[in-house]
Amino acid sequence: MEKFFNTAGPNQSDIHYEIDPLSRLDLDEVLLLIRQRKYLVLHTWKERLWHEPRTLNGHTITVWGM
Repeated sequence: MEKFFNTAGPNQSDIHYEIDPLSRLDLDEVLLLIRQRKYLVLHTWKERLWHEPRTLNGHTITVWGM
């Protein structure tokens, strides 16, 4: 089966394209935004989100998605 972009539920890496969300982040910029308190906190049902702890330049970052 040819891979495709998933729009309907949890990704399955064998059939869905996946883009590493951390590959587009500049850690210095992210840390600056956090120090400046320029971030967004979403409160939603835990069941509706997925999360994946990742390491970027020695820092653990949790990536959240819907």
